[in-house]
Amino acid sequence: SMLGGRSGNRGRCAQPCRLLYLLDNRDFDGTESIVDRKDARHYLSPKDLCGIDLLEELTAQGISSLKIEGRMKKPEYAAGVVSVYRRNLDRIAAGETGFTVSEEDHRMLYDLYNRSGFNDGYYHHRNGPSMMALIKHELTPKETEARHKLYEEMHRLYIERERKIPLDIEGYVYQDSPIQADFSAAGKSVTVTGDTALAAVNSALTEKRIAGQLQKTGDTGFSVNRITVFTDDASFVPVKSLNELRRLGTEKLRNEILADYRRSGEVPPETSENLTAEKGDGQKKEFTWSALVSSEQQLREVLKSKLINTVIVESHLLYDEPDPVKAAENICRRVIREGKSFMPAFPHVDREGSRAEELKEAADRLIGAGAAGFLVRSLETAAVLTADGLGEYVTADHTLYTYNREACEFLESIGLKYNTAPVELNKKELFKRDNRMSELIVYGRLPLMVTVQCLAKNTHGCRHECESFTLTDRMGIRFPVKCMCNFCYNIIRNSLPLMLLQELPAISRMNFRSLRMEFTDEDARETSRILSMAEAAAGGTLPESDGTWTRGHFLRGVE
Repeated sequence: SMLGGRSGNRGRCAQPCRLLYLLDNRDFDGTESIVDRKDARHYLSPKDLCGIDLLEELTAQGISSLKIEGRMKKPEYAAGVVSVYRRNLDRIAAGETGFTVSEEDHRMLYDLYNRSGFNDGYYHHRNGPSMMALIKHELTPKETEARHKLYEEMHRLYIERERKIPLDIEGYVYQDSPIQADFSAAGKSVTVTGDTALAAVNSALTEKRIAGQLQKTGDTGFSVNRITVFTDDASFVPVKSLNELRRLGTEKLRNEILADYRRSGEVPPETSENLTAEKGDGQKKEFTWSALVSSEQQLREVLKSKLINTVIVESHLLYDEPDPVKAAENICRRVIREGKSFMPAFPHVDREGSRAEELKEAADRLIGAGAAGFLVRSLETAAVLTADGLGEYVTADHTLYTYNREACEFLESIGLKYNTAPVELNKKELFKRDNRMSELIVYGRLPLMVTVQCLAKNTHGCRHECESFTLTDRMGIRFPVKCMCNFCYNIIRNSLPLMLLQELPAISRMNFRSLRMEFTDEDARETSRILSMAEAAAGGTLPESDGTWTRGHFLRGVE
């Protein structure tokens, strides 16, 4: 969304992971086609997920529902993939011994669609090049022909085939009474009445004639399974009356069936824009300032600043030391000596064996040493800390979404009191949000993607050196990448840092609890310069944009 305005968080992903990139390239400026570059790779593109061989394990674990994704795929693809999974699930349910997926089913899934092969996800794997489609596979003529034939077969079996809901009808036609019919399908029943039947003058309507009109369901989505007609053989109504009775019945029954699947559509007025109810009161408010640091030299500069109240120390800075808990305690003492509060930040990805457990297990100890709280980026970390009764010390980062009231209430329900405003909300939306327990990021190179697929490991192999790279896209824009080796993931950050100091007059009326500056790769001189700009902005002297910053989504919306 930072580049093109389409947000994956809102179901509008533009699929940047499927594009070509250059790794550590300094000469490509986007004036030529990246497709012509021999060193271009799909560095962020995983192979398609295929869990067909995991079905027996997953069902044994108690999994009761499987999701098969067909977004932007053809209906023939969805029909074919579902048929393969259904067939194999039925075999498992039948208790088939020695269960294995047939080669024919594997081939069918491959022919339906694949992106340079399949991977079976993270159930048995941590990461690695075998899971990635770095080089796009072009279909051979034989593969193209096989796919074409398979799609024709799926179209014949599932698309051309008429599939309708079986319908039971009971019709009643009696002289001097309204005609009536009961319609039943899919566990639902409705009754409709029509015109009053008259005494037949010439010939009465027969059961066969009445049934013939009532069962003409056409393209209603129903097909008559059983029809029963009750009549006195002495009555008459126009054919159009029977047709209208049928139309009313099928329409009413259709709505009755669909009612279970429709949302109410009722939105409280204050949340009509999918935002929380409280609004900025328009009054200028004083707030505290925090700074997140990622290096020792940044820490030294922040400790000198009179503006900063809270110092947030990035997790890797602590885990670069032999004992991260002791490192946190030492920094905590340094920060407190300068009259500031200390908070350690937890990693973005929290997986077993990633060493993140050390700080979590020592959370009480750090609070006892004077830590003011913790910044958490994942629900896994939040769950551990709140289970230990430390929720009041936790601030949820922007990666724990609080786009709307329900999201805020969920975090509150698990014990998280404080949060960080989502970086995809714009100025108008932030004014409508309840920000009294929130922090706003006003400076920093925002993470665009956090991935456990490591660029180092997937290209030249893991060296555990916390390497840094740049990814260059087809427009010639370079994005810094950092390997977080202590926790085994990569962070891909924006090419330009966010800068909202020039928007302080508006931000000061949004009722934020605090404002945060995030330092990632700035050296001591740049850190000092940005801090001086913040101090000047807080005093009323706002910075002028020089083209090296971005306001992110503050002034523009998101799809």
